[in-house]
Amino acid sequence: MKTLRILTLVLLAAFSFSSCSKEEDEPYHEGLDDRYVLEAELDGNAVVLQEGKDGYSSFGSAGKTSGTGFCLDAASMIIGRYSELSKANTKLKNAFQVTLQRHATTCSANDSYMRGLYRVGEYPFAKDTNDPNATGVVILYTDAHGIDWATNKGSQDQTASRFEVTQHQAIKSKIYQFETEAVFNCTLYNDAGEAMVLTNGRIMARSVPYPSKYQ
Repeated sequence: MKTLRILTLVLLAAFSFSSCSKEEDEPYHEGLDDRYVLEAELDGNAVVLQEGKDGYSSFGSAGKTSGTGFCLDAASMIIGRYSELSKANTKLKNAFQVTLQRHATTCSANDSYMRGLYRVGEYPFAKDTNDPNATGVVILYTDAHGIDWATNKGSQDQTASRFEVTQHQAIKSKIYQFETEAVFNCTLYNDAGEAMVLTNGRIMARSVPYPSKYQ
């Protein structure tokens, strides 16, 4: 189950919807906020992606996917370039996506699952499977070549890893209901089985879009 790919598509569809009226809905219309940032060290190399610099901004996404006997509710925080998000069928590069997801036997009847996925505290790392191990957090980094590195690829071993939401609070926005901060360290894997160690990770981003912005 390619949960990460599905959520990226959900994000692009949501952004397309919210950009129809740039005067009212485009995130930039509300002003850039340099508090929104992704900071990390990848194999010891510092990475900082900050809203307002080099075209970066923060976005929130939500969606669900289902199959026989299961449903996966998910919500994401993304730090990526606006110029890439605004182009159809364009894959994000040099971008981070943090996805909180919950496995269930049936899908939620309404949109309340979005709020429930976010809470202050620690989360386990989710496996890429159609069973309860899919509940937790998935961290995805797409590098400059468009290669995905994620916590639920490869061996998925996160023995020494940790993820914690440290802050989650309401904000005034026409598009998003909350902003969320999390700290983490983990190991990222690509499809070739190669590994990359992420340390001192921190993300602060907009989260939980209003339902009309992602449906």
